[in-house]
Amino acid sequence: IEHIPFSFSFTRESVAGAQEYADSLSVTPMSGVVNPDGEVAIQLTFQPRIAAEYNYNLVCNVKRKSRPIMLNVKGIGYTLQQRVFYERGLTPFCLLYTSDAADDLLCVDLGGRRIIKKK
Repeated sequence: IEHIPFSFSFTRESVAGAQEYADSLSVTPMSGVVNPDGEVAIQLTFQPRIAAEYNYNLVCNVKRKSRPIMLNVKGIGYTLQQRVFYERGLTPFCLLYTSDAADDLLCVDLGGRRIIKKK
């Protein structure tokens, strides 16, 4: 515990991570001051944009320290693929599925959801 206040700041580049991560991680606050004998809670919010493994190496610069604090953050983004079918006879028909599901020629993409147009 320090007996004098010190400032800190996370580098934006390290929070952004790789280009394909598309701002999936946020850090709050990005900078601030820790009071003498105090503490500051840092909130990390992970909202993956794609199904992938994420690896961030956050860099936090601390005033009067010769080296930054490094924080490794890992996360996994998953894609939910859901489908709704109805059966008439022996042939199932695709009614609705998320746009991340495999393409089906019987279904139509309506901005995130697909609905069958066939009667």
